[in-house]
Amino acid sequence: MEEKFFNETQRNNELIPVRHGGWNLVTMTWVELESVLIYTLVPAMTFSLLGVLTNLLNIVVFSKMGLHETTTISMLALAVSDLICSILTAWGVLCFIPAFRDMPSLPFVSTEIASVVGGSFRIYVTRTGGMLTALITVERCLCVVAPLKVKRIITLSVTRAIVIVIFTITVLPSFAYFFWDTLAWKFYPHLNKTLIGVVHNDRPVVTLVNQINGFVCGFGYLFISSLIIFVCTIFLIIVLLRSHKWRGSFNSQEQSTDQKSAGSTKEIKLIIVVTAIATIFILGMLPGMAIRCGMAILPLKFSLRGPFAPFYVFSTFLATITDAANSSINFFVYFTMGTKFKSTFYRLIGLVKKGDKKAKPNMN
Repeated sequence: MEEKFFNETQRNNELIPVRHGGWNLVTMTWVELESVLIYTLVPAMTFSLLGVLTNLLNIVVFSKMGLHETTTISMLALAVSDLICSILTAWGVLCFIPAFRDMPSLPFVSTEIASVVGGSFRIYVTRTGGMLTALITVERCLCVVAPLKVKRIITLSVTRAIVIVIFTITVLPSFAYFFWDTLAWKFYPHLNKTLIGVVHNDRPVVTLVNQINGFVCGFGYLFISSLIIFVCTIFLIIVLLRSHKWRGSFNSQEQSTDQKSAGSTKEIKLIIVVTAIATIFILGMLPGMAIRCGMAILPLKFSLRGPFAPFYVFSTFLATITDAANSSINFFVYFTMGTKFKSTFYRLIGLVKKGDKKAKPNMN
């Protein structure tokens, strides 16, 4: 059977897609693929806009709560990261919506701009969220293992410094992508227009630097943070199960310092919140991790220019949906399980629950 693939030809410094027949693995033309992808734009945009709203609320609520706890600082930073990710996702989805993409007044090719301005930068920002989630889970584990020492190890100043370092090492490398794909005026023969598009830099040095940068930041950070989160989440789940079992079989008044710490209502609720956030992150990152593994194992085939291009594009769109959902759902976790977060939110919108004015909310 003749192998059919997605090829590209060079003309006027522009990559022009040329389709030869059908597909040897995914029997779908680009027109058919586009019609399928249209249905992914609705949930992606919905989760993105929801993420913008919920993370703005998270930022305001955490600010009102006061940055006197290390966990609050980390969660506020995570909300900022998720907000940026939601905005970039909404922009990227907008660029692929036909009503916006085909506007004749646009001075740029939206699908090309989306990949450079929104797509690549969004991937790096999601790595920021992963590292921050890893920081939160590690802190909770230390609170269980060494409850009397953790306050001296992870102070407010240390937490702020770690957050700044995480944003620096994850966001700054994303700007190196602009040396690989730059924006410039290009002539598009099929449109008979000169528009702003992407010009690919094929110089070996630039390509090598981008590949190393993409592997370290795109895959390395994701793998390390996911591994830390997975191990810490399993540990916290074990702690929760042991605490529940210990509470059920508690028949005496004697309990160790560790048991008091693990058995306190405040600590248990906070562990549940952190475990829920970590679990949501792991589930949301699985599609992106699978794509990165596919690109590493089959770099020439599993790409936009390879024979698996339709599957690659479709998987990328699905990963965009899960990333957007991952960035928008934390508010509901905080609201459901965080007593202080809920009471602060109620006071913020003027819906104070009965008795809240007199009762001091718990710190969880």
